[in-house]
Amino acid sequence: MASLCGDVAESSVVDIIVPVRDGREAAQRCLASLYVAACRTVSEIIVVDDASSDPLLASWLDGEAGSGRITLLRNDEARGFVKSVNGALALHPERDVVLIESRVELANDWLDRLLACARQRADIGTVMPFCCCAALCAYPYAGWEGGLPGMTGLAALDALVSRVNAGDWIELPVAERFCMLIRRACLDSVGFFDVERFGRGSGEAKDFSRRAITVGWRNVLAADVFVYCALPAPLTPGKLGAINDAERTLTALYPDYDAEMSNFVHLDPLAYLRLRIDRARAALGGSEFAAVMDEQARMRAEYAAATADAPLRPSLPVVLHVVYDRMDSDRWVRDYCAADIDCHNLVLRGRGSRNNTTTELALIDPLREASPLMTWTLDEPIRGVAIEHPAYASIVSWVCSAFRVRALLVSSLIGHSLDLLRFGLPTALIAHDFFPFCPALSMTFDGPCEHCESEDLARCLRENHRNAFWHITDVHYWQSLRKAFAACLEENTVRVVIPDEEMRARWTALFPDSGAAQWTCIPYGLGAAFTRGPALPEIDFSPEAVRASQPDAPLPRLRVLIPGPLLPDTGLWLWRQLCDELRLFANVMLLGCGEFGQSFADYTGIEVVTVCEPQDMPARIAKWRPDCALLLSERPEGFCYALAEMQALAVPTVAVRSGGRAGRINNGWNGFLVDADVDSVLDIIRALGRARDRLATVVDILRFSPVRTAFDMVSDYHHMLPELSVEESGKETEALLAVLGKRLRWQEEIMRLKDRLQARDEEARVRATNQRRLESMVEALAAQHAGLLHSPSWKFSAPLRAATRWWQTLRNKISPPPEKPQIMRMRVERRLSPRLETPVPILLRSRTAARYWLCEAIGQPDASVVIAGGGPDQSQRALQNFIALADIITHRNTRACFVWCGSLDNLRPDDAMVSKLLREVRDLFVLDTRLDAEVFAGADVLLLPAEAVSQVGIKGMVTGIPHVELPLVPPDTDAGNLMAATVTQVLQYCDAAGQMDAH
Repeated sequence: MASLCGDVAESSVVDIIVPVRDGREAAQRCLASLYVAACRTVSEIIVVDDASSDPLLASWLDGEAGSGRITLLRNDEARGFVKSVNGALALHPERDVVLIESRVELANDWLDRLLACARQRADIGTVMPFCCCAALCAYPYAGWEGGLPGMTGLAALDALVSRVNAGDWIELPVAERFCMLIRRACLDSVGFFDVERFGRGSGEAKDFSRRAITVGWRNVLAADVFVYCALPAPLTPGKLGAINDAERTLTALYPDYDAEMSNFVHLDPLAYLRLRIDRARAALGGSEFAAVMDEQARMRAEYAAATADAPLRPSLPVVLHVVYDRMDSDRWVRDYCAADIDCHNLVLRGRGSRNNTTTELALIDPLREASPLMTWTLDEPIRGVAIEHPAYASIVSWVCSAFRVRALLVSSLIGHSLDLLRFGLPTALIAHDFFPFCPALSMTFDGPCEHCESEDLARCLRENHRNAFWHITDVHYWQSLRKAFAACLEENTVRVVIPDEEMRARWTALFPDSGAAQWTCIPYGLGAAFTRGPALPEIDFSPEAVRASQPDAPLPRLRVLIPGPLLPDTGLWLWRQLCDELRLFANVMLLGCGEFGQSFADYTGIEVVTVCEPQDMPARIAKWRPDCALLLSERPEGFCYALAEMQALAVPTVAVRSGGRAGRINNGWNGFLVDADVDSVLDIIRALGRARDRLATVVDILRFSPVRTAFDMVSDYHHMLPELSVEESGKETEALLAVLGKRLRWQEEIMRLKDRLQARDEEARVRATNQRRLESMVEALAAQHAGLLHSPSWKFSAPLRAATRWWQTLRNKISPPPEKPQIMRMRVERRLSPRLETPVPILLRSRTAARYWLCEAIGQPDASVVIAGGGPDQSQRALQNFIALADIITHRNTRACFVWCGSLDNLRPDDAMVSKLLREVRDLFVLDTRLDAEVFAGADVLLLPAEAVSQVGIKGMVTGIPHVELPLVPPDTDAGNLMAATVTQVLQYCDAAGQMDAH
């Protein structure tokens, strides 16, 4: 302080120098933070007022000096930063000093920690803390411009930094002046700041620190101190010129300056210290975890857009995730990789075709690039899951060796090989579903499965529409796969992880050899979008809302949210039965319902949002302000993302009792469980509509309930895999990934340049064509003009033209013409109607060629049985019956797929049944094309009225193709008995095709 106790030795006092020039509010905040800091070190605050032009600032500083809080040095005229600081440095020749810019704020015992760092070695000359606005000592990363990181505040963040990096320091190539402790011995040996070379106020601290290095001193970062520094004002041309001049001077004085700075920025030795802070902040959960995730995303985006070499990521253990291209586990993998700040996660993704599960492997860095870093094409595709695959094993072995993979996290074995479980690496198999025991993934076939023997498997492959492997597997394959899978679990160190205890019970009951009793349960965690806490709804001041807020006003309509996709096996049938009754007394939003929910877009009281990304859901839900959410899926789920999201957003949930929901909902406390029937669902929603206080109580409970974050989930995996606890690894992996990423960016840039070049070539060709056309037109006009000038009529009419020009001139002089009014022209965009694509008919050299073309067009495997219908001039009744048959048959045989050929424009769009089933029937395709003959030629069965077959048959395209007559009678109300003979006949063709494939 300004007045010191007599018993305190002068050598133990530290001068805190704060140069001030204008910026009154920043100076007041800076000094206030110094006053309240809990430092044991005795200090004197010296404020240098460099002839400030703000009279309020000058008056306030006089008052602070008069109260004894500061020592005030005031320049009569502006001397600049360097001279002002040098004067303060000379005030007490025996003291250490701390130079602080007036836009810096500090907390806790910051000075004690800076001094403790300086005293760790006798050759430490300057010490600096972490700061949110710095070139080298920045946190959360260099270039951050987002102010104070996180939501905890400066004091809490500084306390966290002091705990996780206690006593740590690291050497720096230069020092920065924002908060810089200088040992007096260093000052005595180096001298003050260089006024002659750096008197314009830029580069003086860097020059001082470089001079200190030349005489044996170190410049270090105290990694356990964090200070806040406000962003500086925008650079003026004069200030920018001073910075550039200072950098040139530093380069001239110290030849190694540029190389050392570039090397330090690229290698980024502070990265692991920042990661410790990130890890501790993320562990706090909630909005602090979300803030860390946002900072990480911004850092990756800025580094990816950097023109120079971006800093290398820290050397961390590498984890390889194994996924399939079409799996629901993608979200889990994205959340895991984003939240895992202690490891470098790579993803090996299998990519398939309509006939093979995997034909290509792609290696992806999910946080660096969207495109694959490397790809491999398998000579022998994997049809389902390979029990052994030498080529696949060789590729994965090379990846693990080249990138020094420490652990494998297998999210899906679909399209991969069981060799993954035999490598000997620490391996975790995450059981997101019941694969590879169950080919339908969910152990559901007309309800939850209770057993699965050979007969059950055969029927599942033949009839279960959830089965994704019917066309490439058989019962013998699955029995062999199950046996090999059990052996891998028994013989190798594979840790199996399940998200819910209910899954463990079902695995144990259906597959006793799996050893499910020893598996680890690690629940999922939510990403940043859902961990910030409930978003505040927008306040509605409309007259209706004001009236509704009155005590005697009638209760407004209940607002019910149904989140997630509506699918035939996730509550669509139950929703169909209750929607008409529910919308009589409630408003409903179908959020992210997908195409199946689009059928209800025209219903009164129902708002449909077909697509909604997870990160957009909290804001949309807060804006709509639902009273409760409704989860209708009966499918047993190990983890229900929708339930976790609603609980995180404090939306009371009414959920159908299934899967693990009963373990996460305490009925009546933090949600409501209900049986899967219409009356039960409607009864509880009506009751909640009458007793809104019950919903308010649940909201309060959910608001104060902890939310499990993805970081919590990742931490559990790290505890299970201690091999990932090593803090540092070699730099070779990061260097290799950086090279691959750079090559990928170059390839993308080359493709963009090729596209631009092609576009310019096309433009040049068009211009050349137009130029030639214009030149020919000019030549023709010139010839016409020359002919006109030499014609007799032109010569004879010359006196008349001259007289006309003389009369017009005379008339303008006598009475000049009125000025033309200014016309305001409106720019109207020209609307272009879409150009119809000209169909390119295939060469029907054979029926095989036609069928291959059709299966490619609809994306179905070759083992499908394609039933085609439609064609020109079909009736509404034909379409209705065709769709009704498709609905029945696709639920009874996995091979069947239906194709309606022709436009729907001539059919009635108001047919509710047609509109729904067109979107909801599995494996139903509508080809709006004139290639009806080609479609029919590629089909396996024609489902057409008798007269339509005769018309098509004239074209000679359907010879030898079986035909089943499509009845045109009105469909029966009982769907199970609808046109039973037709259903039986089509199913016989499907069964026959399956038997032929089996042989």
